[in-house]
Amino acid sequence: MTLYDLNTEKDIETAFHSAVRCFRPPAGLKEAVAERLSNLRGSETRDDAVQTTEMNRRRKRAFPTLLKWATACAAASLLIGAAIVVFLRSGEVGPQPGNDLPQTSRDAPAVRLGALTPEQSVGRVPLIVRARVAGWEHGIIRYDVERVIYGDFAGRTLLVDYCGIIEPMGKILRTEAGEDLGHEPTPTELEEYVLKYSGIEKGKEMIEYLIPSPAQPGQPSMYLSMGSTHDAPPEHRLDDKEDAIIRIIAEGKYLSPSFPQPADILEEHIRAANLIVRAQLVEVNETDSRWTVTDVIKGDAQEKTLILSHDLFRLRAEAVVRHTHRAEQPADEPTLKQEIAAEMKRLIEAELVPGRQAVLFASDPEVEDGAIRAHLHKRIYEDASGKRLDEAIRAIRDAQSHRLPIHL
Repeated sequence: MTLYDLNTEKDIETAFHSAVRCFRPPAGLKEAVAERLSNLRGSETRDDAVQTTEMNRRRKRAFPTLLKWATACAAASLLIGAAIVVFLRSGEVGPQPGNDLPQTSRDAPAVRLGALTPEQSVGRVPLIVRARVAGWEHGIIRYDVERVIYGDFAGRTLLVDYCGIIEPMGKILRTEAGEDLGHEPTPTELEEYVLKYSGIEKGKEMIEYLIPSPAQPGQPSMYLSMGSTHDAPPEHRLDDKEDAIIRIIAEGKYLSPSFPQPADILEEHIRAANLIVRAQLVEVNETDSRWTVTDVIKGDAQEKTLILSHDLFRLRAEAVVRHTHRAEQPADEPTLKQEIAAEMKRLIEAELVPGRQAVLFASDPEVEDGAIRAHLHKRIYEDASGKRLDEAIRAIRDAQSHRLPIHL
């Protein structure tokens, strides 16, 4: 998403509403605004004795408006920096009709204000699908999955929770919806109006960035949307977007958290990892890699050997190979497996060089035969300067102790 993707006032308005919804006032801001208003009201009372009658009337008319908009202005002033970042940085932020919608789901991690790079957008989700809107009910969108771009998903129907955008946007758009419809909208009409305003319509093809929703007893499996894109040619084509996603996955840069920069999501990756260590690669085989731990940054690692599965390499290889066959007749399963294995081998050989040092973000660690087995979540490799890992560790520890600067 760049400056040139905000083509209309509606685009800008929608993006602004999204940013305001993400704004969380610092502790004490509400009380400080109330105190300032109280002082202003007292000052106004004192001034009444020396001001003209006309001036008094003007002030009294203006005060309710000030009271009404004071909090919004406080939020807007803090959002100015975010707006500058959005327009000056190239990345992904939403919502934009024809481009990326924002995180829309309740209970999903908060979106930082500012622009996310394409790598960050891919790197914060385990599942990306291309699907068509089949319908919705009570804020739950039902998709017919056309293909999985990245991640593990075997079903054909996908449920995505969009209540996080429908509820707040419904309050904002209720009056506008009533004017367009010619009557007070029913809940069903308002839901459809908000979704259409956000670019979601029955039959429309979308790319969705998803995380699993916390499981609810007796409820079907559901996902939370962390962003989505729909077709809006010629500027925004889903085929081009899918090509870009696959390039990012093949390169692997989405697996390296950025630190620190505007809109980074380092803290999100720290929270998601059970174990973060600095380690050196010792051995690589067909199913996993073996590392020697030299420093523990998060978690408990008494053992000095860490064994990481190749799951991420498998997911990357599957995404690349299946993408090459998307416009063709599907290859038979043995051929697909052979191509995926070859691509996986290529990725591993290019990346896992014995002796390489890295900061490793791992999940689900288990001790087995004197070693820790885990799944790789994210990684940061040492660079030619020999300083990148030291900088990364400082950034992680600063984040853990809440010393990171505020990122807009």
